[in-house]
Amino acid sequence: MSAPEWAYYIAVRLGSPGQARSVRDECVGYVVAAIRNGQGPLLNGARDLIVKVAEQVQIALASSAARSVIDTVLSLHQIEDRFSATVSSEEVRRGKPNPDVYQEAARRIGIAAGTGIAVEDSGNGIRAAHAAGLSVVAIPNPTYPPAQEALELADHVAADHHDALDYVLDRLAKETRR
Repeated sequence: MSAPEWAYYIAVRLGSPGQARSVRDECVGYVVAAIRNGQGPLLNGARDLIVKVAEQVQIALASSAARSVIDTVLSLHQIEDRFSATVSSEEVRRGKPNPDVYQEAARRIGIAAGTGIAVEDSGNGIRAAHAAGLSVVAIPNPTYPPAQEALELADHVAADHHDALDYVLDRLAKETRR
């Protein structure tokens, strides 16, 4: 679900559908401030995975987060230069679990449909990447684990980011040998 989608949902629930933009701006502003105050750490091993895979191939970020949240996280952790493209679901027609954000990210880095690898921690992200025709590596979020039916769509369910990194690098090595 994209920021405009969830903001509209919340505004409707509050009885003020015309206030969706204000709801979005206030929530996103709070999240950005929290991240800047150190309340938005990367998941364990994520930076290493990003850096090592980006040394091998172009990578893109396909996120449900608002653009300002994406930019803040990447800048704070000094990894914005590792991504050849970043796409927020608010920049496409439909958010996850629809494939739009992944399709746009793949398009921006020149990946043909069905040839990329996505690393995901959420059920909607797994569904979106799978629907986009990507090979999916799931790293289940320990706080909000994906449903079993979503995990079944993944090509590999990793124990952690280190396991995911090993799997992705192995897949890339096999692709290079072809």
